Amino acid sequence: LLDTSLPDMSSLDVFDQIRRRDARVPVIVMATDCGAEIVRDALDRGAFGTLVKPVDLTALCDVIRHAADARRTSQTTSDGRPAP
Repeated sequence: LLDTSLPDMSSLDVFDQIRRRDARVPVIVMATDCGAEIVRDALDRGAFGTLVKPVDLTALCDVIRHAADARRTSQTTSDGRPAP
């Protein structure tokens, strides 16, 4: 979960650092305005999804669940077994 309002660095820089460490990590961007340029940039770079602040807890749980499911799916073999 990446907030676009970071005090000391650009959230896109943080996003890029996460991607360099593990491109499979689903990054969810949280912003006050999901139409903001920084959100569009993050989505263009492969962010999993977005949330608008203040965050609805049900929406937060749903997007985290979907991201976890997507990560689990990406870690399975073609026959559905967990990847080594």
